[in-house]
Amino acid sequence: MTAEATIDTSLRPLEAIRAVRRLQANPEDTSQAFAIFRAMRGKSGLKTFRRFAASPTGARVIREKRRLLDILSDRAGLAALPQESFGRRYFNFLEAERLSAEGLVERSTAGRDGALPRAHARCP
Repeated sequence: MTAEATIDTSLRPLEAIRAVRRLQANPEDTSQAFAIFRAMRGKSGLKTFRRFAASPTGARVIREKRRLLDILSDRAGLAALPQESFGRRYFNFLEAERLSAEGLVERSTAGRDGALPRAHARCP
């Protein structure tokens, strides 16, 4: 089965608008941000992935089966990055908001009602 067959690429603007309204009503409900992205993603992610996979770096990352979550969860590694780097800014955001990469993944897979399948998005 190809990635195209498993990923819904249809645009659902009404669903996105409803999620925006839910997020405005409750800014702490980060699952709505992911609902907006899912409703409006279209095929852009597939196109971007194809370009990435065709690049030497992308081919190496895929061949080595690296997990992005492992990298994004390495707080010490992120904290050691240069202050102006994207990774360090991501770390600063996680720290300021008391979030974790794992918690964000949980929120991204939460049900349409925002119910979490397991852990909460906030750090303990």
